[in-house]
Amino acid sequence: MGAAVESETREVTCLERGGRAVVTCFQKMRIRRLPGLPPLPTQAVAARVWFSLGEGRRLGAMHLSRRQPSA
Repeated sequence: MGAAVESETREVTCLERGGRAVVTCFQKMRIRRLPGLPPLPTQAVAARVWFSLGEGRRLGAMHLSRRQPSA
């Protein structure tokens, strides 16, 4: 996807149950795809599933659904 040069996260929700946590949020980012060109605005709804282990939490799955930025 490219390197994020700017990021904003909001509408964060977390549901914990049985050693798992599902975290969802809305993200606005500016992604640098090519050097010398301006970063591209990108929006996505993200979901991440975290598992509790003895040493802490580990990311088990992640999904991004990209949205078209508003004009």
